[in-house]
Amino acid sequence: MSNKVNEFQILNADNTELMRISQEGTLSLNLNELQTIQAHFAKLQRNPTDVELEVILRDLVTAIMRPVYTS
Repeated sequence: MSNKVNEFQILNADNTELMRISQEGTLSLNLNELQTIQAHFAKLQRNPTDVELEVILRDLVTAIMRPVYTS
């Protein structure tokens, strides 16, 4: 098991590159979600790590599934 944290190079990525990163990294995010994440990290002036993207994904899934479990 590796303890290395990887950085996703999204700050200067165009839409095609964002989608490639999502597909190759198995993020399964759509372009709008990727652009939102890109804008957030642009404000921070840095790229996200793989750990940060995993947390974002977890939170998105939780937000999407919450109405299913509460109804």
